[in-house]
Amino acid sequence: MSADMSGRELNGLTDGQLIHEIIDDMCAICALKTCNYVPTVWSTEALFNDFVAHMKRLLSQLIDIRTKHESLQSLPERVQKVMMECIEVRRPEVRKAIINETIAQHNPTLKDFFWKLNVVLDSDKMCDVNQPLVNLDLDISGDTNGTKTQRIVSMELNREELMKVIETLEEGQQALRQSY
Repeated sequence: MSADMSGRELNGLTDGQLIHEIIDDMCAICALKTCNYVPTVWSTEALFNDFVAHMKRLLSQLIDIRTKHESLQSLPERVQKVMMECIEVRRPEVRKAIINETIAQHNPTLKDFFWKLNVVLDSDKMCDVNQPLVNLDLDISGDTNGTKTQRIVSMELNREELMKVIETLEEGQQALRQSY
């Protein structure tokens, strides 16, 4: 794939700008702008997208400091050097993005939440309740057999139930921090 790159394409790699833009895209910092490179550097969007996918695979492999991958050897020495410099500077970001992508592919992920506080003043069985309740909506997305799914789980919780949910989420967050 990379052995047949033209000189114009290599110039985009030797200054590191494109590599940093690809890393930004991997880390969901800023989407890669195809219009900056098609048709000025790559003749078609498909060629550019193939190249970006190839570079993302290479960058993912370069996270391991101890190995120098033979796939890099097909690139010119100056491009190899720039790629290694870029990955060295941004290794923690790329590592975190790869872990998050792997987790998202295999497990449902909490993307967002919405809450609203209500006070129940009375009910059919009691005249005076005055109990606070939280309506909690969790936006959960996942990947099932290659199909992205998104669902909203709605709950109405009293104080004790809310504290248990918060405790469970904090335990999950702590487990994720320890895995990084």
